[in-house]
Amino acid sequence: MTDLGTLFQNFRSARQISLRQAGQGLAAATISRFERGIVDIKAPYAFALMTNIGLDATELDFLRGETFPDPYPAFIRGDFKQLHDDAEAYLAQHPHNSLTDLIEASLPFLIQPAKPTPALEQQLADLLAYPLLWSQVEATILIAVLPYASVNFCQLIWRRIGSFAVAHPNWEQLTVATSALTLLQHEPLQKTIHADLVALLEKNRRATRNLSTKPLLTAGTILGTSATLDSQLDALEALHADSLVDYLKRVSNAVSHPVPAWHNDALKDHYQPKLEIHTDQSMMTGPVLRLLRKQRGLTLEQVATDWNVSTQSRFEAGKIDLSFTKLLTLLDTLMLPLSRAVVGLDRISSFEHLQRQFADMGEDITHHTKADFLTLRDRFKANHSDMPSGLLDMQLYAVETSIARFAPTLYEGSEDAPELSTQRQDAIINYVNSLPALSHLDALLLVRILPGVDSKHISAMTQAILSKCQVLTPAESVLYQRMMTLACGPLYFQKGDLLRNVANFFTYHSRFDADWRIQRHCYHVKLLANVFERPDDQTTQRAHQFLEAFKTVIHFPNLPFMPDRWMQFAIDRDYDKLEH
Repeated sequence: MTDLGTLFQNFRSARQISLRQAGQGLAAATISRFERGIVDIKAPYAFALMTNIGLDATELDFLRGETFPDPYPAFIRGDFKQLHDDAEAYLAQHPHNSLTDLIEASLPFLIQPAKPTPALEQQLADLLAYPLLWSQVEATILIAVLPYASVNFCQLIWRRIGSFAVAHPNWEQLTVATSALTLLQHEPLQKTIHADLVALLEKNRRATRNLSTKPLLTAGTILGTSATLDSQLDALEALHADSLVDYLKRVSNAVSHPVPAWHNDALKDHYQPKLEIHTDQSMMTGPVLRLLRKQRGLTLEQVATDWNVSTQSRFEAGKIDLSFTKLLTLLDTLMLPLSRAVVGLDRISSFEHLQRQFADMGEDITHHTKADFLTLRDRFKANHSDMPSGLLDMQLYAVETSIARFAPTLYEGSEDAPELSTQRQDAIINYVNSLPALSHLDALLLVRILPGVDSKHISAMTQAILSKCQVLTPAESVLYQRMMTLACGPLYFQKGDLLRNVANFFTYHSRFDADWRIQRHCYHVKLLANVFERPDDQTTQRAHQFLEAFKTVIHFPNLPFMPDRWMQFAIDRDYDKLEH
């Protein structure tokens, strides 16, 4: 694996960012020595450096290659052997401890159905007592064990998942949905799960964030009443969401044949409130990571891999900081991706941190003024003035549109609504063209600014984005998830060749099986291009079938990028209808 300093140097130099630009509070000489592996730096300085060069936590996780494999694509398509083998291969490359041993003890259930022992259930129940920072590890364990676990274990796990999900609607929604659908195979839990899913959908009914899992959650509410999924499956088939259809058919069959119930009356709930971690804490501090270590059941000796126990103990007591390299090594041992830590107060990405601030202020908008939002914007701009102009322009525009999104009443009737000027658009296009490849943050920002790009720049902007997207990267995943955003500009400006280029660029692959939207997007964008190019009776009929199917599965009539609105526009080219 490439050492950490070299990763930073390669990323920075590829973006033509000087050591001085990357500094902002850290001496250029120190950055140079860090990049050459001569010295290490403290985490706050490393996070500032990441911000200044546009390297976010997801991208760093990807570049380091230390993240536990995502189980969901293989799970959704029913390839449990692949899921098992991927997890085994990952664990084989890492030192063993009590946490890795527990994960390994769970994996055989993926390929050999059996009841877990009461002792194993207790160990897993203790590990799964604190949901906030769950990630791929916990998801893999749940997928492996829940189908064969005792009623007592299933009830305990769902009580934690259901209550946490209702309180935090944006939390690990795929884990919530797939766990619910698996647990519906246990008849004693069906009424409880149905009620919790109804509550979750009701609480989150206006948000766009549940689009990826709403069909799963809705299926759970249907199956929880012993009804069939026929109409939903028909609609999903019309949307060409084939992977999701196959998965839901397997779920429906499993629910209709409940597993024999067995009980583990010895199971105890060992949850300790004093070990709970909260989102109003900084995750990357010693005292908080001490809590996570205890949640994981690891000793000081097991986590102090490259340093002595005394150093780890002083770090956990808040007396010293670990260097950035040691901190990442600790996170690897705890099996916590750096990208999961963004739920806390750490400024791992100042842009993402600002987004959370805006969202919180928007929830309590009556206590904030427009000046409050603009003060944060101006402070962000001042702190990042040495960024490459294209990267800074993308972030500033995304910040401004976030204010309009989270506090729309502040811009009503205003003449200073967010604007993507010609100068900004030129700078962004030049920046993208200068890159060897898009990063995760680049992609996130670009899909935010695309709706503001004008007719003069839309072709150059779109082609630049597509040309810099590399396969098997976090940026590729972002663009596939948001490919409708790339298609809507060419469609709106009626640039048929550009729309066809976008449609041809996106080709479905099984690595996206966990997100039904991507399979639907690939079909949808190609259908949009076909309707735009040749709106004959047959193509228009297919478009109307798509419209009706989409409204059956998900319908948010007032959101600007809903597929039904754009399909209708491709048919009738009616700007008034689209904009109203």
